[in-house]
Amino acid sequence: MSPTSYRCKPGFFNMDIENEFGCTPCFCYGHSSACRSAPKYIRHSAISHFIRDVEKWGAQDDHRQSAPLQYNANSQNI
Repeated sequence: MSPTSYRCKPGFFNMDIENEFGCTPCFCYGHSSACRSAPKYIRHSAISHFIRDVEKWGAQDDHRQSAPLQYNANSQNI
């Protein structure tokens, strides 16, 4: 089988040789199991506890302009 014929199984997308699992699980919150990479999609992991607030985290849009963050105290995420 040639590498171009490999595909992610349903519920996964973005086959990547650097991904130890091969594909990334869809994160559509149960709305769909058919997903694909969006333009400018990048995988990035960040770990923080967000116990009090956004803890000096910031966000930028694809034009490098500041983007708003909203802190959720119940789930402790932004």
